[in-house]
Formats: sequence, C-alpha cells, structure tokens
Amino acid sequence: MLDYLLQIIPTIADGLKVTVSLFCIVWILSIPGGILMAMLRLSKLPLVDKLVDAFVYLMRGTPLMLQIFIRLLCITNHHRRCHSNG
Repeated sequence: MLDYLLQIIPTIADGLKVTVSLFCIVWILSIPGGILMAMLRLSKLPLVDKLVDAFVYLMRGTPLMLQIFIRLLCITNHHRRCHSNG
C-alpha cells in the first residue's frame, strides 16, 4: 500500500501544479473582469445594461458544470469545423 502511494505522488503533484496554476490565472483575470462588468452595469445605454443583466442572470442561474460542459462542446465543435478534411 505504501509502495503504491509513493508511486502515485509524482502524478498527484503534477495535477496539483496544474490546478493551482489554473486557479491563479482565473483569479487574476476575474478581478478586472468583475470591475468591467460592474462598470458596464452602471451604463446609461439600455442595450448594454440588458446584455450585462442577461449575462449575470445566465451565470447565476446555471450550474458551473453545465457551463463547462457547454463550453467544451463549443470548443470541440469549433475544432471539428476548422480541422475537417472536407
């Protein structure tokens, strides 16, 4: 059992590096993104205000895993269209 744990520690460490890196990137980008959204919500233009309200409603109302799944579907669909041989 201990031998197996020592064997998987490098793999777990690599995954931890990727997870922490991704967390830091998202955290750093979310601060200016949040400030931008807050400024856009104060916009006097009705179209911009409605678009930001719709985006916030969508992000608050859908589960995170569903958002990730839809984004992955969009990426794979785009990848297929761009790299098809036909």
